[in-house]
Amino acid sequence: MLRGTFRQGLLAAGFQVLDLRCSAMSVALNVALNLALIPMYGIVGAAAATVISEIAWVAVAGVVFQRKLVSLSILSAIWIPLTGATAMVASFIVMSQWPWWIQGCIAIVAYAGTVVALGGLRTLPPQDA
Repeated sequence: MLRGTFRQGLLAAGFQVLDLRCSAMSVALNVALNLALIPMYGIVGAAAATVISEIAWVAVAGVVFQRKLVSLSILSAIWIPLTGATAMVASFIVMSQWPWWIQGCIAIVAYAGTVVALGGLRTLPPQDA
């Protein structure tokens, strides 16, 4: 989702070439990591390669976005959902031997509970008519 936001901003501002470069870097990294990781780790290696290349894409697109368009603090925008995702992953790890449907239900509660506890569902101020 973050990558999409950066991408749309770059495209709207006329920086298609920079967006293409971010994309090409991510694809090249993904191919290289797939070649290195799949023979040793199989599907887990492929998944890791994809996650790493997506993180790299977001990081590079974020830097380009900040330099060319507007400066913003990404961490302040994502720390609550990131903390919720960490709680969700932790619940999956702790309950790895439980049935999948119980893991899923508890993971949803862990994510939502963390987000709510951290104030991630603030209401918007009323709009003047």
